[in-house]
Amino acid sequence: MSQPTPVAFIDGSWIAATGETTWPHHNPAQTAQILNNVPLAGPHTTRHATSSTARLQNNWGQQPVAFRLARLAAWKTNLQSRQDEILALMILEVGKPRSDAAEEFHRTLSHLDSIIRIVHEQLHPSDAHDQPFRTLRRPVGTVLVITPWNNPLAIPVSKIAAALAFGNGVVWKPALQTSRLSILATDCLLQDNPSDLPLSVVFGDKQTAAHLLDAPGLHAVTFTGSCQAGLHIATHCGRTARPFQAEMGGNNPVLILPGANLEAIIPPLLAACFSFSGQRCTAMRRLIVHESLLAEFTAAFTTAASRLTIGPPDLPDTIIGPLISTDHRDRILHLLQQETHRGSSRILTGGRIPPGHQSGAWLEPTVIEALQPDSPLVTEELFAPVVTIQSCRDSDEAFALANRVAHGLMATLFSPHAADQERFLQEVEAGMLRVNPASFAISPDAPFIGWKCSALGPPEHGSSDADFYSKIQVVYR
Repeated sequence: MSQPTPVAFIDGSWIAATGETTWPHHNPAQTAQILNNVPLAGPHTTRHATSSTARLQNNWGQQPVAFRLARLAAWKTNLQSRQDEILALMILEVGKPRSDAAEEFHRTLSHLDSIIRIVHEQLHPSDAHDQPFRTLRRPVGTVLVITPWNNPLAIPVSKIAAALAFGNGVVWKPALQTSRLSILATDCLLQDNPSDLPLSVVFGDKQTAAHLLDAPGLHAVTFTGSCQAGLHIATHCGRTARPFQAEMGGNNPVLILPGANLEAIIPPLLAACFSFSGQRCTAMRRLIVHESLLAEFTAAFTTAASRLTIGPPDLPDTIIGPLISTDHRDRILHLLQQETHRGSSRILTGGRIPPGHQSGAWLEPTVIEALQPDSPLVTEELFAPVVTIQSCRDSDEAFALANRVAHGLMATLFSPHAADQERFLQEVEAGMLRVNPASFAISPDAPFIGWKCSALGPPEHGSSDADFYSKIQVVYR
């Protein structure tokens, strides 16, 4: 029997729903099962949340930096103590395979370590005694944090921790699909002393987000989600003169040019393409392969993709779990059918619901031969276990194909030749580049930044957090 979540956390307490419309959360692996009914907060709750957070923020911002960072260290300890519960909820609520959930959990802890270390350094700079001025970093105020379902722990924890570390208040709107995990993560932060933290949590949909944007008392907005939603929020923030930070997805290319070691690159590339069924902004989606390597690479990669283990997300050897919903899965299936029918693409493997998996939002790992570069299978961020292969005659065509989409989050080159590598670094339009990587890991200390439609505002993570979560004040003496 499903249970409704509270509608919000405000003033140190969870608030029970009182007749709000609810959204039924279906289990991605068994879609007939409703896991929870999530209330959709209205304008009264959103105004209460922002005003409460703003009231508490001033005192929090005046606390010593060491005090604030100690609270974040305690958050890490509390998360570690409940690791098994956290992994179970990631697996259940969004269908994340156990191995991917464990990776996200440890990445979350790494983000907390990085934030604590870097913020300590940034807020305790060495004084330049020969200067007539001193530069300080002050809190921005109250930050609205809007997070997606696909990284339900790492993204919100890193944003909330950075905001609190710099002395800000936080109003957090989690994704509807992650209500139980969001409650657990919040409780881990509040475990020691909930009453003094300038934190509110509000459950709801895009209309709730609109109410939050209209509520007084907000000073900045950070968002991770689609380009369409991000641009809409950016317009609102522009009208209200609020700083805005957005990470809005990726349609990431991999360029495989002559001299690449195909045997070595395929195993890490499979994980980069298909882990969590491709439902990651950092997933590699477009493989651009030199024509001299095309036949050998396509045969090896397609065979390896067809052998990936499909199964329940709670099993340790599962690679391909369900998509987030049957609606999303069916949209992908329709697009595959449409594009193969019009001759823009050819399915090399996959493209079906796996046999015996009709009860959830399942889709086989799918490899597509892209025959036309303007196909939406190539140009859209599909967020699915679907990878396209495109042929190129030379590096000129490879770089042109890499840049021929709206997104610009990250790109990867496999080539031993210095000329290819230098051109790749100079010409490919993406915020993060990899050259001959042995793995596709992301450092928590590095800025996380996209170009073009992939991002707006300052980068996330590392030393870049200071550019969004604090404002500079110069003091002359």
